[in-house]
Amino acid sequence: MKSKIDKIKSALKKNLYERSTYLLTLVDTSPSSKTYGCFDRQFWQYKIKDFPSGMSQEAVFAISLALQNNIYGKLSNKSKNNIYEIIKNGTKFSLLNQNSNGSVDDYYPFEQASGATAFTSFAILSSIEINTKLVKEKYINLLKKRIKWLAGNFESGKLSNHEALICLVLAKAAKVFKDDFYYFSSLKRLKRLISWRNNEGWFEEYNGLDIGYETLTFACILNLQKTLNQEKELLDNLINAEAKIIIDSIEPDGSLGGELYARGTWNCFAHGILSYAIQNNNEKQINKVIKLLESKFLLNPYEIKDDYIIQHHLWSDILTYKILENWSYNDISYKKDDLYFFEKNKELKQFNCYPNSGHIWIKHGRATTHLSIKMGGLFRLYKDNNFIFQDTQNALKIKKKIYVANLLNNEISFQWISDKELKIEGYMVKSNSELMSTTKLIIFRLFMWSIGRFFPNLIRKIIQSILIEKTPSQKRKFIRVFKFSKNGLTVNDDYRIFKGEKKFIKPIETSFSTYRHVIMSRIFHPYFLLIKDPNEKKIIFKENNLLIKRYWKL
Repeated sequence: MKSKIDKIKSALKKNLYERSTYLLTLVDTSPSSKTYGCFDRQFWQYKIKDFPSGMSQEAVFAISLALQNNIYGKLSNKSKNNIYEIIKNGTKFSLLNQNSNGSVDDYYPFEQASGATAFTSFAILSSIEINTKLVKEKYINLLKKRIKWLAGNFESGKLSNHEALICLVLAKAAKVFKDDFYYFSSLKRLKRLISWRNNEGWFEEYNGLDIGYETLTFACILNLQKTLNQEKELLDNLINAEAKIIIDSIEPDGSLGGELYARGTWNCFAHGILSYAIQNNNEKQINKVIKLLESKFLLNPYEIKDDYIIQHHLWSDILTYKILENWSYNDISYKKDDLYFFEKNKELKQFNCYPNSGHIWIKHGRATTHLSIKMGGLFRLYKDNNFIFQDTQNALKIKKKIYVANLLNNEISFQWISDKELKIEGYMVKSNSELMSTTKLIIFRLFMWSIGRFFPNLIRKIIQSILIEKTPSQKRKFIRVFKFSKNGLTVNDDYRIFKGEKKFIKPIETSFSTYRHVIMSRIFHPYFLLIKDPNEKKIIFKENNLLIKRYWKL
């Protein structure tokens, strides 16, 4: 185990150095510039935007942590001071460019985005905890206005990671400013967050479980223990149940998240679950989390490195590295997890079953199949703990229209029709790829500058209805049947079609598709390079049905 952790630390530190130095190319470092400290290069340098994205300024915390933990290596005093000036002026730029009510914009002017406001508030407060002299007194009131806006703002849609982060921001503000208003506001928002908790232990993200964002929600709740002391017993119960589902959801090869979940993200804010496992001194939990880190940073490394979002996970990864650096792990041994050790047990077996979320894992022979039932029967297939295949349902192209089945739908039904056959039934939805055009952009800008700025939540709700929330068509039914055996997996799909469509219809197999528009989804994952064809595949057209049969020999 020691050598494995050392390899993870080495790979992670190299990765952190590359990303932390890249952040320095995104920021305006000219002291004479009006945009000194701005991390949105598209705004200050390329000049292809008319406003700076507020979320970009959360980079100040990642750089603060990088400086604190020697990620940049040995620096001269001058270099250290230069980086400190970037952090200070990045914070100043963020505060001076917020809206009059304290909120910040992310994707369009006057958006008043809760997420960007929460993440930047967290970044600034966390940076202040590292250096109490970071923000001059004359800017403190701007920060307080931002946090007060968060306390009273309630965005449309249930995004538990935002709500958990807001709770944490308010708790941190109570500690930094010694103000009970923030403390009791945090308790109030915590109560709201708990109302979104499923009895299986997970928190809702747009009506379902997204295990990637769950890791952030968990990390925030774990951190709340340090401030909300009177709620320790309540928080302990929340934390233990949530930790279980996160650890249970780690795949046989150590991966976590992806297109099988409600928001299709590969987010992984690992510092929280790593800290929890170490605090519990639970060898089984520690082994699973180390397997997660090994997959993420060594075996199947992935990250989002574009200019807009590179900082979003960096701070968490630095905290993860810090935990590994300070942890004495010599006594921890590595053992194979019984759940993923198949050679001795050839029988079909369900485990890690969370029916409310729609996620179950089936062990059959040397294989494991992870099913995402409420997303339309999406699945991943593993053999001997190695990735074989991922399916995100078939799409049907009928003339110029496209129908998909990978829509989160709590009305999807499923039943075991034999001890080794599972049937899933649901309905498809018409896919609309909404793109921005010059006309749309001009109309939207004019609307936001005039009327829309006064109704930000209504605008957000309309956009969500267009890009995220759709109602399935009761005419387009699908049936998917899984047949599990110790030697293979068979997947039979049956799609209803109508008279005259047979000659126009084209089935499209998808493996990495998500229907919902989520900024953090649809990224490259190494699974894309590892996927294998089924051993057998048949497509059969009937008058009212399209049948697709596939078989993987294992």
